[in-house]
Amino acid sequence: RQGGEATRVGPGWAYANWGPAWDSDGKHLVYHAAEVVDTPLMVHELASGAEKRLLDDIKPTGWHWASWSPRGTYLAFHQITENAAGKLDTSLYLGNVESTEVRRIGRSTLVDQGAKKQVPAWMPDGRRFIAILGENSETQLAMIEVDNPSPQLLTHSPSLKMEAAVSPDGELIAYIAAFGDEENVWLYDLVTDEEIQLTFSESPKWELAFSPDGTQIAFVEENPSTKRDIMS
Repeated sequence: RQGGEATRVGPGWAYANWGPAWDSDGKHLVYHAAEVVDTPLMVHELASGAEKRLLDDIKPTGWHWASWSPRGTYLAFHQITENAAGKLDTSLYLGNVESTEVRRIGRSTLVDQGAKKQVPAWMPDGRRFIAILGENSETQLAMIEVDNPSPQLLTHSPSLKMEAAVSPDGELIAYIAAFGDEENVWLYDLVTDEEIQLTFSESPKWELAFSPDGTQIAFVEENPSTKRDIMS
């Protein structure tokens, strides 16, 4: 009641602590504590069993957090780090599996939904990939080359973009664009530099996937009557 210095009773910052509860006489305190373990980013070769360490510690984001280049040379991924000031930073990284070099490409903004597939989408040549970069409620598609990782913005529309997917011929990029609570599938045409709205149902969507011939896109859609369904 009179204030004073707080005393730490938990095991410290090496643990994630939560849920304190007092007993009836106030002499005992029960809480949950989970040890925080540094998790390395490893690449395991199935045939030989050989392993390479790309990072000593990684904090991935969401269910779908990394994507391989077509030939397996590169790994693009998002992770959360903490800067010197203690602020969290979510950024895009590119790892070379052969040399184990990992480069930070730039800060990225991810939707706070684990089910959204927000990993970079690779072009068929394996030398370029599509990432979604930006701040707050407005993000854009960007083309990034592995030899020159300065992002080249492709789109300029004011929406929150998610789930980039590249067509088999590398000419179209499908993505979900959110305007407020409305989500629809859009296409970006790399040949004509056009942004084209493909659906008008406005409900939440996930898991964009082109058919092998590139003429159709499958996705998961949520609606009030059927909850979630597969659409094409």
